[in-house]
Amino acid sequence: MNSSYVYEQGKLWIDRYDQKKPFASFLPGIAGRYGIPMWVYYVNRGQLISSFGLESKDQAILDFSPANMAYRRTEIDGFRTFIKVDGRYYEPFNSNNNHPRSMWSETNAVGIKEVFDDLELTVKYFNVTNQPYPGLIRKVSLKNLRKDHRHIELVDGLATMWPYGTNQFMIKNMSNLAVAWFDVFNQERKMPLLKNRSTTEDTAEVEGVEQGNFYVSVNQEQEKLDVIFDPSLIFGYEMSLRNPQIFQEQILDQLLLQEQVTVNQLMSGFSAATFMLDQEYQFYTLFGKANHLEELHELETKLSFEYFQELERDADILGQEVTAPVEVSTHYKTFDAYLKQSFLDNLLRGGFPLVFKGKEHEIIYHIYSRIHGDMEREYNNFFVEPAYFSQGNGSYRDVNQNRRNDVYFVPEAQIFNIHQFMDLIQLDGHNPLTIQGSKLSVTAEDLPDMLKLVTSHQERIEKILKQPFTPGKLMTEIDHHKIGLTVDKDRFLNHVLSYATQEIQSVYGTGYWSDHWIYNMDLIEAYLNVFPDRLDKLLLSPEYRFYQNHVSVFPRSIKYVMTPKGEVRQLYPLYHDQEKINKTHLKVNQTNFHKSIHGETIRVTLLTKLIHLASIKFTSLDPEGMGIMMDSEKPGWNDAMNGLPAIFGSGLTETITLKRLINRLIEWLPHLDQEIFMVPTRIAQFFKDIISGIEYGFDYMQDLREAFDRDTKFFLDPQPIKIHKNDLISGLNIILKSIEKGLTKAKKMGDGILPTYLSYEAFDYKVNEVKHPELGYPTVTVRQWKVRMLPFYLEAPATYMKQLHDHDEAKMIYQKIKQTDMYDEKLGLYLTSNPLDDETLEIGRARAFTKGWLEREACFMHMSYKYLISLIKSGLYEEYFTDMKTAMPPFMDPEIYGRSPLENASFIATSNNPNPKNHGRAFVARLTGTTSEAMTLMILMMTGKTLFTFEDQVLKFKIHPILTHDFFDQKHEVSFKLFSKVNITIYNPENKNTFEGLYPVEYQLKNAFDHVTVQGPTVDGHLAEQIRRGHFDHVRVTLKSK
Repeated sequence: MNSSYVYEQGKLWIDRYDQKKPFASFLPGIAGRYGIPMWVYYVNRGQLISSFGLESKDQAILDFSPANMAYRRTEIDGFRTFIKVDGRYYEPFNSNNNHPRSMWSETNAVGIKEVFDDLELTVKYFNVTNQPYPGLIRKVSLKNLRKDHRHIELVDGLATMWPYGTNQFMIKNMSNLAVAWFDVFNQERKMPLLKNRSTTEDTAEVEGVEQGNFYVSVNQEQEKLDVIFDPSLIFGYEMSLRNPQIFQEQILDQLLLQEQVTVNQLMSGFSAATFMLDQEYQFYTLFGKANHLEELHELETKLSFEYFQELERDADILGQEVTAPVEVSTHYKTFDAYLKQSFLDNLLRGGFPLVFKGKEHEIIYHIYSRIHGDMEREYNNFFVEPAYFSQGNGSYRDVNQNRRNDVYFVPEAQIFNIHQFMDLIQLDGHNPLTIQGSKLSVTAEDLPDMLKLVTSHQERIEKILKQPFTPGKLMTEIDHHKIGLTVDKDRFLNHVLSYATQEIQSVYGTGYWSDHWIYNMDLIEAYLNVFPDRLDKLLLSPEYRFYQNHVSVFPRSIKYVMTPKGEVRQLYPLYHDQEKINKTHLKVNQTNFHKSIHGETIRVTLLTKLIHLASIKFTSLDPEGMGIMMDSEKPGWNDAMNGLPAIFGSGLTETITLKRLINRLIEWLPHLDQEIFMVPTRIAQFFKDIISGIEYGFDYMQDLREAFDRDTKFFLDPQPIKIHKNDLISGLNIILKSIEKGLTKAKKMGDGILPTYLSYEAFDYKVNEVKHPELGYPTVTVRQWKVRMLPFYLEAPATYMKQLHDHDEAKMIYQKIKQTDMYDEKLGLYLTSNPLDDETLEIGRARAFTKGWLEREACFMHMSYKYLISLIKSGLYEEYFTDMKTAMPPFMDPEIYGRSPLENASFIATSNNPNPKNHGRAFVARLTGTTSEAMTLMILMMTGKTLFTFEDQVLKFKIHPILTHDFFDQKHEVSFKLFSKVNITIYNPENKNTFEGLYPVEYQLKNAFDHVTVQGPTVDGHLAEQIRRGHFDHVRVTLKSK
């Protein structure tokens, strides 16, 4: 690693951080199960923190700014320190001086250090953990590097602090008006509360505001520091806040005697102290939000230096606990730390699963998740739930992908994930976009058993439990109202949840993406890699539902239109279906599932649902049978190809995954005990109609699909008919043959490389008199199409190679891709696509982006990692280990990467970008699907392609890693943790690449009571089951040549 970037003892240090390429990052925003989280964003400029607050941008304490603005303003508007040392003035961390300074980041904290005038100033930031209020804590340490005493005058804190109740719009657009509501309270107790006096909306109903933002500082002598919230006391006429004019000119003690203005101006959040410095002076400053003044006074009674030290320890422990499931030890320590960081960032999108005993099933409750929004994703209105057991919203694709590997950390969670995301697949094959946190319900009959553990305010608990609730809402209510319990909080929560049933929550969002369904295959296959013996139960339990949405898709006769430019396009294909709402009584913006005409929720097996999904997607193939059409307004994974649906785009990635789904069904069916399956009649008939009419072509398949949509739009008749296993296998093979024919045709178009995107032009059509109901454009009936291949994208080859068992073909594709413009030879990176110069703007915003930026011919790390996975899955091991050394941040030069090599990013600007300074530089940090792919690569590298198998009714466990010899340490060992509790050590005494003739020959299984040695390539039977259940806490695997 570059000497400016050093990783040691759990910290990544960056020397002269403010002279490096600017980057944006954040604290994880987690506060423990019984804490209220706060979002905190930082940049490598000034004193780091650029914005922080509660819940969303509308509850900022330091207002939110996009990254490029934050780089400019953080040094001035953020945290500042002004010091007079024996009368000499300094502002540490100011860019106008060049004192030695560095920053560090760790799992749940960030900090900076500077040395000046024989003084060392260290600042550390961390969130309040497991407390009933949200807060950011700033720890300041001033160390004297001389032996003589120094006279210090110090002002430290926040240059700009916004009172509670000032939303983002007011801050950015009406801040001059906003100050009319501002006021400061409680300043006499050196713990000022800044708030609006009332609500600020221009409505007839006006309410007072009790809540407020506050701060307080406590030093090691247990003294509260003086406060300065009126910036004029420090800056005087210097309204730019660049220089603390008054502080420089006056003695601090005299300055503090002046009366401060509490109204009608922008506020600060400074603390001040004068003291003689012997060895070290320390203080903590807490910035937070209180619900009312009484709550602030109650908190005041807890304040002590030791209290803050305990909070600092709690934050450190939480950081260790939340990343504990990943403990990898290789020769490359930065790589090990990178995997731990990837796990943390992965759970911030997908959530971390907690397991509770429920009334009917285990309750899997994901905490810490939120939609990915930060300074480089300012377009997203992020939301961090301000409650215990905090959870947030996300998008179907994001959450699904980021939960893919849950089974390897919390095995109990994966069946819930499969249920959740498969339940949300609709009968028409689409799905809602927005995933909300789940809610719990208990019955009135069970309430007395819960309330008997409540000794006060039973009516409050009863009110919550009579409605769908969350653990966070329940437990926050208990703490805020000091409700008495006969047991501790954990036992009470477990008791309540043992009576509860869980319901997922999801709403429509903003459209139907063509790719969302494909990620369910990863969930299912990961589950079966750990639980292959549960195939029957997984596929044949009749527990799966069909989501029902209030937004429907127009048939071709409506959505194919003639534009005023004389072009045939597919526009406005979706509509608000009021008829469906009226007939089915579904509730808009709530979670609804398909019912029969008699009102019963339709439930089918996962097998039925997967067969129907394969059917509906097969009938979505394009006119040439190559790609699955983007016929519902949105494209696939690459959102920036947003114009493709209008120009009749289709995607090969989805077709490849359809082939994968059908192959799996054909593989699984012979292993199921049943010979006959009961399937709802209309679903079964749809499948049979496809088989019988498969030679009739595109329009026939579209007619079948649209007829099915019409027949099942409101209700589905649950009456089943029998389908024989052999008929299913036969029908699926017929569909498979047709798909393979289309893929072969596409491969020829690409001369061996599968294209990712196709577009179709209507060249024989009829203009109709019927108009599109929303656009008013004439509708069109298309008779013939002409297909066009877009430039190569990496996505389809990556998807295809993951399923490829032909090593020679995989090698050929790899070599061909290396010869295209999708490979940046200078940086050793893979790009999203070949050049788009010859494309029109119609394909989407990607064409309008600058080359080498975002999705336009840059290294989109998520897709690059998908390609790396395809290399390892297709057996191109040497190629994988060559490419990973240039594609993964821990192996990059951080000076070029431009940020912590432990952190992923969305994209890396490539050599085709017009700004050479950005070549190889990473942008849009951390909350990316790359983290999920990193976890997948970790599992593949450490365990091999197959972890558990079920052969001849015997469960088998096998560790056959895919590693080059350089990953092993001096003891020839690599270790990792499985299922969050089984420590696995791999011993490679021959120090060879594991894929070059090495095989597992011995397993040593240990816990505190047992030590079992197993000779051979696998651990079988009950011992394999004991490993899966975590009975053994250590497994040592020895690899040797045969």
